[in-house]
Amino acid sequence: MKILIINEGLSDNLGDQAINDSLFYLARLNGVDDITHADFTKNISIPNEISIHNVKRGKLIFIKKLLPVKLYWFLKNFSRINQISKGKYDKVIIGGGQLLLSNNYFSVALFTWITFLKFYHNHKIIIFSVGSGSKFRLADKILFKYALKKADSVFVRDFKSQVFSKTFFNIKSNFVYDVAFMHNKFLKIEKRKTDQILLGVVSYDIYVRYNSIFKSKDQYYKSWIKLLDKNKIDIKNVKLFYTTQYDRETSLDFKDYLFKYLNIELSIVETKDKYTLIREINKSQKIISARMHALILALTYKTEIIPYNISDKISSLSEMVKYNFDLENIQNDIKIKFKKALNEEI
Repeated sequence: MKILIINEGLSDNLGDQAINDSLFYLARLNGVDDITHADFTKNISIPNEISIHNVKRGKLIFIKKLLPVKLYWFLKNFSRINQISKGKYDKVIIGGGQLLLSNNYFSVALFTWITFLKFYHNHKIIIFSVGSGSKFRLADKILFKYALKKADSVFVRDFKSQVFSKTFFNIKSNFVYDVAFMHNKFLKIEKRKTDQILLGVVSYDIYVRYNSIFKSKDQYYKSWIKLLDKNKIDIKNVKLFYTTQYDRETSLDFKDYLFKYLNIELSIVETKDKYTLIREINKSQKIISARMHALILALTYKTEIIPYNISDKISSLSEMVKYNFDLENIQNDIKIKFKKALNEEI
């Protein structure tokens, strides 16, 4: 069997890279050794790295200022997607990650990939272990609805995403857990717990995307301190970590904030690649984060988590862990449903 996997697995988000690793593992577990990978939104072939140096943000080039952002993305990626879609694959797997999100690129990316893949060879397309946002602009809703209707099967990673996919797109989806829960099955790492506690603060911009309680970054940062106090953790005993480039920049900003206002000096663990991230998670006593895949990887490597409930997806994970968490059952469920999807037994 020859398959094509499409996702954000080459981004500088280490959670997305862990998702991609897990899908490759599941494919090979089912006897697939001819696997092609394509990035969902970017024209790159190797994973983006998280830099530990200052990163300069590029300015919009002239043509991008003139064109609508979705049209600009389509023109930039047309040739790449067209060429890849001409290949013949037994199955195409799109996912996982929160790909059903109303942002600049995801809706037009899903629309373009599925349209081209169906046009050339009417490929069998499985959307697997994706999450859904809870609000959609009209254009995104139209593009997602068309694309999802063309897919052969859709698996979402939480029950709220099932509700959203039905409400917004009239799609009946299947449930499967997040594939990143498979990660410890193929990356064997020695269990070595220490008293290390890692704190992963995400940017205020991400907070306001989902919430409106805290009206300033100062209030937002104080909420992280309160979360530590609530869980009886001395902030002086934590170390900062990150899973994306923006999170690293936020860690530096939060570090400066603590020093300026509380005269507290925290160190940063440079988790700039997935192997370092997992090694540090594995040896930690606790992981405190608002990043879903930092928390999932912690659970997978049997490390206690304290979620910062920044969004519906984090709240859903918190509820699952609180009431019904069995890693072995989760992994068995993922393996069974992936095999059924691959063999069209759904």
